[in-house]
Amino acid sequence: MNRLFLLLFGMVTFVAHTQVPDYVPTEGLVAWYPLDGHVLDSGPNALDGVLNGTSTVTNRFDEVESALSLDGADDWVDFGYNDAWHLEDFTLNIWYSTLEWPQLSDYDAIVAAGDAYFMFVGDAGAGGGGNSSFYVSTSPLQGGVWSYENNSDGQWHMMTGIRNASAESIELYIDGVNVGSAAASGGLLVGEQPLSIGRFWDFNPHWFDGSVDDFGIWNRALTEEEILALYNAEPPVTGCTDSTACNFDAEATSDDGSCIPSGCMDSEACNYNALAECEGEGCDYSCCPGPGCCGDGMYWDYEASQCAIIETCQDDLDGDGVIGVNDLMQLLSSFGTDCAPTEEPETAEWTCGDPVSYHGYDYATVQIGEQCWFAENLRSELYRTGAPIPTLSSPEVWNATTIGARTRFGEWGTECDHDVEAFNACNPELALIEFGYLYNWLAVDDVRALCPTDWHVPTESEWNELFDAVGGPGTASDALKSPEGWAFDGSGTQDIGFNAKPGAQRQITPLPWASAGAYGFWWSSSAPTASDAWGFKLSCFQDNVLLSVESQNIGRSIRCLKVQ
Repeated sequence: MNRLFLLLFGMVTFVAHTQVPDYVPTEGLVAWYPLDGHVLDSGPNALDGVLNGTSTVTNRFDEVESALSLDGADDWVDFGYNDAWHLEDFTLNIWYSTLEWPQLSDYDAIVAAGDAYFMFVGDAGAGGGGNSSFYVSTSPLQGGVWSYENNSDGQWHMMTGIRNASAESIELYIDGVNVGSAAASGGLLVGEQPLSIGRFWDFNPHWFDGSVDDFGIWNRALTEEEILALYNAEPPVTGCTDSTACNFDAEATSDDGSCIPSGCMDSEACNYNALAECEGEGCDYSCCPGPGCCGDGMYWDYEASQCAIIETCQDDLDGDGVIGVNDLMQLLSSFGTDCAPTEEPETAEWTCGDPVSYHGYDYATVQIGEQCWFAENLRSELYRTGAPIPTLSSPEVWNATTIGARTRFGEWGTECDHDVEAFNACNPELALIEFGYLYNWLAVDDVRALCPTDWHVPTESEWNELFDAVGGPGTASDALKSPEGWAFDGSGTQDIGFNAKPGAQRQITPLPWASAGAYGFWWSSSAPTASDAWGFKLSCFQDNVLLSVESQNIGRSIRCLKVQ
């Protein structure tokens, strides 16, 4: 069986979070952002950011599309609010390039953490009037350091800001050279504002017009030697940096995309990697559904999704591995004997309303009109073939993925809001029990299929047939909704057995989790474009059903429909 998702998911994770270059000090490293067209953290804490606008440019090592460009109008990078940014001792280090220099008494923010600290170019006032500046807000004594050299030459420059709390001072380095220090005593005024690149607000926005690369944060003051090492770093050595690849290059510091995948090469194993070109991780035969379900003398048939008997030599009647005289004598001894017919065991015929067992879970079913439906949302972790449906490592990877995936409401610990009264819907484990998994539409479209044999994800027209069977889309909501669990007295009153729960959806907005308890969303298998698909929504506030076309990367509930 083809289990390509294992390779693809591993490749997505590896490409997204590259290793920290060996010239970067790792002691006290909080975050390291290569800014190679993304803002994923290669450091130990996975503190990924979000791009707003921006484009890619060539970096200081002449590597194309390996730095970020900001337009000075509305491009910026948002790292969000996190306690990790609020340090008493810290070092900020970033490379920047600009041809634009702000006017007198104005400045462009390169890095800013609200009012706590920021690095900028231009004239920020405060008695400095300099051109490259580092400012820290503390109580009782604030501090700022200015460099009076104008670096708006379009070349790459490195700015380093250090706050040493024990020495009650701050320092500014430009291109590895200390250009000044200032007193800054007391506790840091951190507030609850996000860390960002390219944007700072006081009474007006201050946008940075230029390029940025290699942004690092440490929870200590770097030494002059470490700062010089960052400035004098040699261009990266390209090659395969994936230590599990067949052609791993231990000398490489920058991955060039040449990695040849390794893995289990036995097609009967659970973790078979169809793209592997050399043996890597050991083969696993313990999964169930899969080989782990099968006893001695049996094997897992991936096409039929069940264990099958290993065919042996049928004419070896005495089981000694050889067809010989003893087998012939045993056959002759029973020659002419009548064979009584074997009675077939009686099996009850399945009818709609009976449960359907699928990957270890029994799903309730319900007949509505001419259709037979699952009476609850899908919660399978596996495709019909037994291949796992992957979960992804972060919201950013989910938004950008090109493979089928599943998640639970409230996953990843990101910002979450809900309207469920009976339990905390932002707890992913509780949300799974009540609502099932949320799947992107790419999983719906996967040839390995989400639903059991003889069942499928309904088309748009099949959903409309359901709505017509319960009075039409204008009033169907009341019939389809579960009789309890909907917020604001919005539960269904007819209870026809469809039992739709308000499990919300996984959005691709800054607030991915919201409105569980108030809304439910389901996918169809119909897609009008290459990036969108048809789905429908139920609301606690409305009696009608809303059909709409949405991005295929949204996560929604799945109902299975019996093939007629």
